[in-house]
Amino acid sequence: PPMHPIAVGETFEAGPFAIEPFHVNHSIVDAMGLILQTPAGVVVHSGDFKIADTPADDPFPRDRLEQLGDEGVALLMSDSTNVFSEGRSGDEKDAAEALDRLIGDLPNRVVVALFASNVHRMRSAFDSARKHGRRVLLLGRSVRKHFELARELGHLKNVSDLVVHPADARKLPRSELLVLATGTQGEAPAALAKLARKEHRDLDLEPGDSVVFSSRIIPGLERSVFAVRDQLARIGVTVHHRKSDPGVHVSGHAYRDEQRMLIEWLRPKCF
Repeated sequence: PPMHPIAVGETFEAGPFAIEPFHVNHSIVDAMGLILQTPAGVVVHSGDFKIADTPADDPFPRDRLEQLGDEGVALLMSDSTNVFSEGRSGDEKDAAEALDRLIGDLPNRVVVALFASNVHRMRSAFDSARKHGRRVLLLGRSVRKHFELARELGHLKNVSDLVVHPADARKLPRSELLVLATGTQGEAPAALAKLARKEHRDLDLEPGDSVVFSSRIIPGLERSVFAVRDQLARIGVTVHHRKSDPGVHVSGHAYRDEQRMLIEWLRPKCF
């Protein structure tokens, strides 16, 4: 089917609906929710969202949503991923600061395992690499793909000089290399699992190197993640994650306080 780009604040029509996208904070850049004007009333679909105090991109449009609440919302369909987590999800800058401290303190190669779509986190890693005199190796097809798209769309600027070609990665001193890798969920074909098995064609990890899981474990994938962590530990790699270093990841999904805020702003008849 034909694909049509949409933009925040620009209403478009689809069948009997008039649809207005609105910006939301999330771990993916340019994430949107939808306001649907329907014959049965206004429906708001949050999409994946969080409400950041200091967002990595544009702020959450509270004024627009409160206006909708005043006018009347028939139905809110809301992201419930973290419905059991009390409080706030935390801001991306908190994860950036924690990651920067680790990259600055760790002596040898540092591998940051991250969700490839999290361009905010990727940008933070590049900032730390420049600050601490490291070059960046991109390992994994999805990391390279999101890097190229983010650079094309202007979300990653002035970073090309930091990227090291895979053929040159082994030549760099260990203290001068930062690796961004796919495989946060222990996927066997991903870059991180290959590094753990010492099967990656572009790089070998050695005792004293470090891997930082700047991610969460998706429920149900614990065994595969722990298996990769165990393999890394067996070859002498130090592993950092949310339990050992709580700040290295913040969720892109609202905790209970943020979910309450959205409900209070919109005051929907149905939820």
